[in-house]
This record gives sequence, C-alpha cells and structure tokens, in this order.
Amino acid sequence: MRKRWFRWALAVVAAFWLGLGAYPVVAQSTGGSFGGGSFGGGGGGGSYGGGGGSYGGGGSYGGGYSSGGYSGGGGGGGGLSCACVVPLIIGLVLLVIVTNAMKKKGGSSHGSRAWGNVDISAIRLGVDWRARRELQAHLERLAKSGQTNSQAGLANLLRETILGLRRAELAWLYADVSNYKPMSAASAEGIFRQLGSDARARFRHELVRNADGTQTSKDAPEMRAHPNEGEGVVVVTLIVAARREILDVANVQDANALRALLDDMTAVANPHTLMALEVIWSPAAENDRMSTAELEQFYPQLKKIDERSIAGRVFCAYCKGPFAMELLNCPHCGAPAPGTDHQHG
Repeated sequence: MRKRWFRWALAVVAAFWLGLGAYPVVAQSTGGSFGGGSFGGGGGGGSYGGGGGSYGGGGSYGGGYSSGGYSGGGGGGGGLSCACVVPLIIGLVLLVIVTNAMKKKGGSSHGSRAWGNVDISAIRLGVDWRARRELQAHLERLAKSGQTNSQAGLANLLRETILGLRRAELAWLYADVSNYKPMSAASAEGIFRQLGSDARARFRHELVRNADGTQTSKDAPEMRAHPNEGEGVVVVTLIVAARREILDVANVQDANALRALLDDMTAVANPHTLMALEVIWSPAAENDRMSTAELEQFYPQLKKIDERSIAGRVFCAYCKGPFAMELLNCPHCGAPAPGTDHQHG
C-alpha cells in the first residue's frame, strides 16, 4: 500500500513538473552538463531528461532577460503569470512531500553500508568569481573529453569534478545538499532523473552536454556582461548514485561537512560502487554573468556557508567579498583587509 501511494504521488509530481515546462520560468541563460550510468534497467545519463535546451530555447521565454538572467523589468515577459501559480504551488508541495518521504532523517549510521540498495546524494555549490572561470573551464574540458559510456570513465569524471571543487574551496559561498535513504534501483533512478532535470531546468541554453558517450555542443547566444552583475558566480550541481550508503550532511552551512561529503563521494569513485553520475553547472558562457542576487533567486534552496568554517578566508568589511586572509587589500574593491586599516591605510 505504501509503495502504491509513493508511485502515485511520484507520478502526480512528474505530471505537474512536466506541465510547468510550458510556462515561463525565470532562468539563467547558459549551462553545461555531463553524466551517465545505469540502474540496471536501461537508460543512462542521456535519458535523464529535463532542463536546458529542451525547454524550447531562449525565444520561448520572452524578453526582459539580462546576460545573467531575468532583469526584473515591469510588464510582460518576466516572472510567473497567475495562470501558473496554482499548479506551481501544488507541484512543489507534492514534490516536497514525496522527497521528504525518501529523505534521510539525518545522522544515520554511516557504518551501515546498503550494498543491496542504492543511495543518492546531491551537492550544490555556489562559487565566487575568483574560481569561477577556472572551474567553468575545468568542467567544460571534462564534458568535452570525458568518457561517459563506461563506469570507469564516469568514476574518473567524478574524481576530477571533486578535485576541481576542492581547488575552489576558498571561493565557496553557497551550498545545499539532498540526502536520501537507501532505496531500490527503480526508485533511485526516478529520484536521480528528477534531480538532474531540475538542475538543467535552471538555464535555457545548454552549451555542452556529454551523456552516455553522446556529446553535443552549440555556441552561446549573443550577450554582454553587465557591470551591475560584477564578475559573477557559478553554481555546480553534483549528483551521485552508489551501491553503498553515502555520507549525510546535516548542516549545509558548515564547510567541514561539505568537505567530508566530497571525500566520501571520492571513495565511491570506482566502477564497482558508482552507478550513475550527473554534473551540471551554470552559467557556462563567459559573458553570461550570474550575480549573487540572481543566484538567490534561481537557487533559493542554497544557503550561505558559514565564513568561519573555511580556514584561510576573510570577508571584506566594505563589499562583503571573500578573499585569502594573507592579502592586505580586498581584490574585489581594494579596501584594506580586516585589521590592516591603520597599518596600511
């Protein structure tokens, strides 16, 4: 009875989610992704669906978008119309109900490995401008050169993705994690697909996609960076399905917990344990800038990481930008570093 209810609820959520694809959605302009894998029932990364270019391209969204997303101007062409508010609310409520039914309570015994089931974990990191370009270039290289049609290739892509994220650690600003209970392969595949679809739906033009050995790419639409968006941030979503339990994160604002999760994901980066991988990032084009204000609009579930949990980093007292504590001046605005006002003023 419980399984029947869950399947019904999941079907309803999927129907509402797909129905929302016809409505205008506030989204970033560009993104990229790669992934693949198998849950034993056919269909890998290429069939995980959703997002990006499948929403009909930029033209179907109307006007009013800046280089990094919706500009917030009046009139038509932006925001959500009244006609889609009701199904949006219902769909999101049902999604929360079903997801909470599958989510872990937190603090589960990590020593108990679920070898007979599948566990899923998804981490989303918002990275600031100091590491944005390098991280975007790193992920693009992986998408264009990575082997996504073999478990060994996917395991290598997982290791390289985590390496890129760890290198950008001083630039971590926002984070979110989805934890789940170990589940059957069939249930895991449905959750995995939905997580990937949601992440890819946050942008309108998918510039590069490498899934199960099939690679597609296209040029970025013409756009220009706006000064009010600054150097911009990038959001990276990493989704992993494994044949054993993956570490839970109770506090997504603690960088130490996020590091521990990435380390645990590295441990599943082998062909025998890793089942499926999906990596999505946005924006993907240099002139497509996402400000922190836009990040909070497009990814409201992401929370600011506690600045005290990342060693070697301080925040500017004037512009609030993060930078390495050994610097005497903020690289964002030029203001003196905390504690150096009088010595180097």
